Amino acid sequence: MPSIFVILVSVIGIACAAVVAHFMVIGLGREVATLRTQGHDGTWRETRLWVVDYDGDPWLHSAGEEWEQRFENDPVVELTRDGKHRALHRRA
Repeated sequence: MPSIFVILVSVIGIACAAVVAHFMVIGLGREVATLRTQGHDGTWRETRLWVVDYDGDPWLHSAGEEWEQRFENDPVVELTRDGKHRALHRRA
């Protein structure tokens, strides 16, 4: 008879694997895009963000606000979604 510890570790391992698989599938879909912003020194930074379409415009969301602060340097960014690149301008 397996111990409670072995059962508990197995259940936690299966749950973690399910969460990782879920995020991998989401990352392959249309809900995640790559936002490129240009820094003061001219280098580009890429950030993976959640994207939702509303009235024909993409609305971006992430867990942090660091990417949004990069808009202050240049409100023009590049968004890559489904292999297509678009230049976007920030709207408040």
